Order: sequence, then C-alpha cells, then structure tokens
Amino acid sequence: MTRRHSRWLAAVTAYAAILPVGPRLRAAPAEHTPPSAMVSLITQLEGNDTSARQRLEILHRLSTGLSSTDAAALLDFAVLPKPDGLPEVYWHALVNDIFDLLLRMKNPPGGTDGELIRAAAENPDPVLRDYALQKLGHLMRRSSLPDALRAKALEAVKNSAGTAGRNMQGTALLTWQRLETGPASSEFRKAVMACLQSSEATGPARTAAFQAGSAAGMRETAPAARQALQNPRSATPLKLSALAALGIAGTTEDATLLRSFLPDNFCRPAAEAALSKLGL
Repeated sequence: MTRRHSRWLAAVTAYAAILPVGPRLRAAPAEHTPPSAMVSLITQLEGNDTSARQRLEILHRLSTGLSSTDAAALLDFAVLPKPDGLPEVYWHALVNDIFDLLLRMKNPPGGTDGELIRAAAENPDPVLRDYALQKLGHLMRRSSLPDALRAKALEAVKNSAGTAGRNMQGTALLTWQRLETGPASSEFRKAVMACLQSSEATGPARTAAFQAGSAAGMRETAPAARQALQNPRSATPLKLSALAALGIAGTTEDATLLRSFLPDNFCRPAAEAALSKLGL
C-alpha cells in the first residue's frame, strides 16, 4: 500500500468512527464533535495528496449534522481563491456543493448568508458568481434573513441582471422573476427587454430572459421572439425559449412561423404547445 493510500484509508477509518453503527448507537452531539479528518482532507491547502475527485466524494458523504467547527472550516475554504493545482471544474463543484450543504443546515455557520451575497455581487469568477445568484432566490425567501442582507441580495440580483455579455445576466433575471410578487414590476420588465434587445447579450442569457419573461406573462417579448425564431443562427435552446414566449405573447398571425418548426424533432413539442396556447 502506498503512503497516499494509507493516508486515505486512515482518514476514512477516522471518519467512520464517529458514524452511527446499528440502530442503538448515535453519533456525539454536533457541538462536541471535533474537526474531522474527512473535512481536513477537503480543505487542506498544502501537502494535500487527496485528489480533486476524492474531495468531492468526501464532501458528498457529509450530512447537515456536521459539527459547527467542520461547517466553519468548509465555509472558510469555499471563500478562498482557487488552490493551486486544483482543476477549475472541480473547484467550481466543491464551492457550489459546500454552499448547498451549509444552506441546508438548521444552523449554518455565521457569515454564510453574507458570503453568498458577496459572491453573487462581486466574485471575479463568473461561474461561481452565477452559482451564487442561483441560490439567492431560496435565501431571500427565508423569513429569518435580516432586512439589511435582503436588500444587499436584491441589489446583487438587479446589478447582475444588467451585466450584458455574461451568462449570469440571464441567471439574475430568472432569480429576480421568482422574487416578484403579483404583476411583474416595470423595473423587472425593462431589465428583461434590455437583455433581449442587447447585441452584447449572450445566447444563454437571452434564453433565460425569454424564460423569465414568459413566467411573468410579458407580452412585450413577442417581437424579440419572432426575431430569434427567424434567425437561422439561433441555437436550439434559444429557439425553444422563444417558441414558449410566443405561445404566451404571440397572436394567431404567428401560426405560419410556429408551424414552420413542426418538422424539427427538437422544436416540435414547443411549437405544438405554443400553437395550442394560441388556440391554433
């Protein structure tokens, strides 16, 4: 057995010792649980021979009952710059899944909400910023969130919704739409149309903008939907969202355009649904 495998086995054995064995045995209360070897393998920065894939595997074995010490260690790790030698795709997955775990906890470590909002507002990594924006909708629906943090979270969403040229623009619009109560606000409507009409907006952002507009029942998206459907360079996801938007915002005069997508195996279901909604 190599030294690397020996360290891995020792860590797994150490972690197994604190897990329940059989129906009568229970783990010690979370507040008395010392920092675990498993969390150390995830968060160690130097001299860590644990592979990126193993870090994820370990993380996915943790439960929301982990100790406050372990939870704080994971949060501290997730807000650091990417460690040297850790592939970016695994770093993104680790940070995303750490925040998912912490947000599921009954009592997450102090600062979790603030760090998530900060990531959504200013993380220089666009992927991590996008992930944070996705989570803000759930966070802001929590009644216990202080008003000051709620205001900062909404500001982060609105600012990101105006970030043309980034996919996160669409993510922010979707999050914003889920936070709208009652009829969509004029501010939200303007943000959706600004994205759809911008030459700098990315395909994924415009796709999400159509989805957000459709969810809000925005009829003013119809011209942009027709333009997207008439553009032969539009990607399939964009066409699918535009078809759905036209089913809500279109008229009977769009029948010919919608029926032109029936021979397309990918677009047919969306075109049929749009035609049905328009009574065609």
